[in-house]
Amino acid sequence: MAVPTVIRQVRGDMEIRTSNGVLLGRVVDVLWGTDVSGQRHSLAQLGIRETGDTEDESVASNAGVSDAVLRAHGELSGDTIFVPHQAVAGVSERCVLLYVDDLAANVSNWHRPPAWIQADGQVPAHSS
Repeated sequence: MAVPTVIRQVRGDMEIRTSNGVLLGRVVDVLWGTDVSGQRHSLAQLGIRETGDTEDESVASNAGVSDAVLRAHGELSGDTIFVPHQAVAGVSERCVLLYVDDLAANVSNWHRPPAWIQADGQVPAHSS
């Protein structure tokens, strides 16, 4: 699964809104890397519907693919969240709109960074 070019339009401080309009947080930055496990590409983990852009493939077939997450400051919790690029439906001038509603976003594992991001929040040089 390729990283959509729409992610390159995302800028810091953009709002991130769910499909039902709830403000989830604000973008800090976009992190680019390589998903060595394939775990971030599970649609069940994302809570999004299958589309032509997000075909459900096995975890093994997704290992080693390009990945991107939006690192954001969570609006309600104040915690850092990591929104997978597969959850992004579109980007406007000031807002990132997600495929998921607030209920799905709240039960996601987006508070945990992908495995390719180091514990200190840095992306290894070979991953980007």
